[in-house]
Amino acid sequence: MANNTLKSNERIKHKRIIQALFIGANSFALYPIRVAYFATQLPSKTPIQILVSAPKKRLKKATERNHVKRIIREAYRLNKHSLIKILNENNIQLAVLIMYTGTSEVEPQLIHDKIILSLQRLTALMPTTQTTTNNL
Repeated sequence: MANNTLKSNERIKHKRIIQALFIGANSFALYPIRVAYFATQLPSKTPIQILVSAPKKRLKKATERNHVKRIIREAYRLNKHSLIKILNENNIQLAVLIMYTGTSEVEPQLIHDKIILSLQRLTALMPTTQTTTNNL
């Protein structure tokens, strides 16, 4: 049985990594989700760390932002295993930003499906990200 948790060490907390994700990371978009990522040496031993964002500019109410972030974290937590397996096999550490770009709340199933597609795309991009390693 897979470990479907999202522990504290799987979340990005370092300011330099967060800034690098917003400024110079590779990215792609699957509306209403935007994913930015880069391979790096992370402070923890986990193969991947994530940051989930729902901008105040797009979702004015805090309850809406929190709900969307909760749905994104849940979808990631349930579907992260194939990506983690590939990262462990290739000895890669990845920092990932998942940002909600919609202007209003949408169906949780749509967000869930887009997160699955995003993780599949990240999995497919792994051989190319191994060559572009940043050390922060």
